[in-house]
Amino acid sequence: LSTMHERYKELVEDDFIDRNNSIDYKGFDERVTVTPSAVPEASDVTERIPISVMSEEYLRRIIALCREKNTPLMFMVAPYCATIEQQGMFNYMADIAEENGVPYIDFNRYYEDFGMDYSCDMADEFHLNTTGSVKFSSYLGKILKDRYSLPDHRGDIKYAS
Repeated sequence: LSTMHERYKELVEDDFIDRNNSIDYKGFDERVTVTPSAVPEASDVTERIPISVMSEEYLRRIIALCREKNTPLMFMVAPYCATIEQQGMFNYMADIAEENGVPYIDFNRYYEDFGMDYSCDMADEFHLNTTGSVKFSSYLGKILKDRYSLPDHRGDIKYAS
């Protein structure tokens, strides 16, 4: 689905056909390539750069809807090689999250906590490869389990696939 980030308004039914038979991965796009990358210089950025008006509107609407439906919400930035400008926008979104009592984690700032190594865990500048994904998803899973009451569906036939 990574080819759809910028063209969401033009998506057609054919875009949702699983041509790679990846149903077993539940949408995960396995990437085995390794693209050595430097640790993003943006990790120490404190500047705030406003996001687009539409993006901010939808961010606030998501927060309001989750509050209305009493649905727990957490915002996060998955690790990747963020630019200084992107980091400024993440900082701006973090302020909105904090203002609304929504947990926010920028994993570009915590990559060492889960053993990520930008020199071998990136498939390209925007995506983790398989080893990076395993490290990150294991760490994220622990955070979600600690923060939220998530039922364990292992062994539940409805979740067998």
